[in-house]
Amino acid sequence: MGTKRGAPAWLAVAVLAGVAQAAAARDWLEARIDDFVLVTDAKEGYARATLRDFAVFKFGLGVLAPLTRGIPRMPTQMYALDAAEWRSFAPAPHVAGFFQPQAHANFIVFDRTPAGLKSREVVFHEYMHFVLQAGSDLSLPAWWDEGVAEVFSSLRERDGKIEFGLVPAARKMDFAYFELMPTSMLFAVDRDSPAYRQHGIAPMFYAQSWLSAHYMLIGNPARGRQMPAFLRELNAGTPIADAAQKAYGVSLDTLDAEIRAYRQKGRIGGFRLSFDKPLPDAKEVVIRPISEPVALARLAIAGLDVGRNPDDAEKRAGRALALDPAQPLAQAAMAFVRLRQDRDAESLDWSRKALSTAAGPEATVAAVRAQWWLVTRALQPRKPKPDDDATVEELVDEAFAAQDAPAKPSAEQAALLHAARTAVLPYTGDPDHGLDATLSVAAIDALLADRDAAATLAIVQQATALYPAHAELAAEEARLCARLGRYTAAVASASRVARHARSPQYRRALERWAAELAAAADASR
Repeated sequence: MGTKRGAPAWLAVAVLAGVAQAAAARDWLEARIDDFVLVTDAKEGYARATLRDFAVFKFGLGVLAPLTRGIPRMPTQMYALDAAEWRSFAPAPHVAGFFQPQAHANFIVFDRTPAGLKSREVVFHEYMHFVLQAGSDLSLPAWWDEGVAEVFSSLRERDGKIEFGLVPAARKMDFAYFELMPTSMLFAVDRDSPAYRQHGIAPMFYAQSWLSAHYMLIGNPARGRQMPAFLRELNAGTPIADAAQKAYGVSLDTLDAEIRAYRQKGRIGGFRLSFDKPLPDAKEVVIRPISEPVALARLAIAGLDVGRNPDDAEKRAGRALALDPAQPLAQAAMAFVRLRQDRDAESLDWSRKALSTAAGPEATVAAVRAQWWLVTRALQPRKPKPDDDATVEELVDEAFAAQDAPAKPSAEQAALLHAARTAVLPYTGDPDHGLDATLSVAAIDALLADRDAAATLAIVQQATALYPAHAELAAEEARLCARLGRYTAAVASASRVARHARSPQYRRALERWAAELAAAADASR
């Protein structure tokens, strides 16, 4: 599994305990409502109010979100941290919070101090991207995706009503003084164009995207109702100017004039909505205390999942083990740390220790996920990093090629994976960790190839029923259906994955895959 030898586990714990900072254990809370689970060392009132804000936001999206089939379900882990803990998570200076989707969960991490209050709009903006991409059958142009996310980022509750369409607080100066580019230029910005990826036209692009989306959603809702037709034309390959003419019945120049006139009217405001159905109440938030070792272990694993420095995760996992050397989740966290540090033998030791003592889904699934990564990495020797000037197309093609024909596990690796699968199978239906467990089972089955694909497909489809917009589940479903010769179902699943792909290059690769499956379906008839 790895060639490096590490210190015995008991010695590692002793060393970590010796270097851990002596400090009184903090009080941590886990708060829950809907898909959101918040971990914080703040007071209960803060936890309730924070989760209530997110529940209200999601409630508002369910009523207002355009061009979606509803709000997609997804386990969402939230961490509200003090300034010291937040600094090791912050992706850049002066950032107060972020939203990052992963296959097994969404992550929301933010500074809970007064300096971090502005993070809400940033997180709401990013969460709206998730809603739009997962909830739409159509590929969205960059301006609409960003503009709608900006419009919804300022959604909030006040006096029992939802305020919608206000200028985001962090953008007020930008929106007040930016110069408009031609609408034809705005509509032509592509996600993979250098101007978009390097923010070469920001803040003008975001400000004008907000203005254009605001006009179509609030200023002139008739234009908003024409958006689906416009998007369908774009997705069919119709040139932008022709798509606008067909969908809106006017030229791009006329549409540009409408948007400019909307801005020149003066103050652009939103509106307040009241509902017959009561808004989510802070009393609905379920709160329970959790130990500091569990909280630190969760933070360590989350930090690695979102790509943060493994040294920070090591400190957290070490502090957790110093407080409770027998905590299986802390042991699993250290397994992930050692994995990221390329200390594979130690990672395997820690994951085995966690599995031997785990009594529930969280630590079990985490340890199994670490073991799967260990075997996968051993079977696919690391390649040199791609050239800095590699195109997105080349990177996507390389990623697809890496999935082809993995090496067969050795007897030792197969035994490890079989035991891991046995441990995690009971948790595929767990409400909190079932998605992660299902993805782990599917990944292990793909490596071992020792079970009837129909058994794996049944587990995957159980999760797909709960998470119908989940791209990785749909991809697994397509692969398994293809293995079973169910090509029509495979094509439908592969096409669903393609619809939810944000990158045009990745979408094209998926569409090629769907076409290959369709050809196989025709040949099998």
